[in-house]
Amino acid sequence: WTALAQAIIVPRCASASCHGGSPPPAFPQLDADAGWAAMVNVQSQQVVMDLVEPGDPDQSWLVLRLRGEGGRPYMPLGDAQLTADEIAAVEAWIANGALDD
Repeated sequence: WTALAQAIIVPRCASASCHGGSPPPAFPQLDADAGWAAMVNVQSQQVVMDLVEPGDPDQSWLVLRLRGEGGRPYMPLGDAQLTADEIAAVEAWIANGALDD
């Protein structure tokens, strides 16, 4: 989690206009210290599905949003969209149990 948070989640998602701060403008808070607990086994506020379902990227709302699936826009919005390799890194973390190191 730490490497993923430092390389992708915090710089791309935890801005003051999106998922950063306490409280953040948008659910959930994705600052480095709060992000893991705010996503893993936590139900989305948009659909009946966990944000991160450990072991199952295809059943994780985070992944669907990063891919631009589920009838909603890609996350992050605008020019900050993740590359295919970055999305694959998030998917691999989830597939491997979404562990907090």
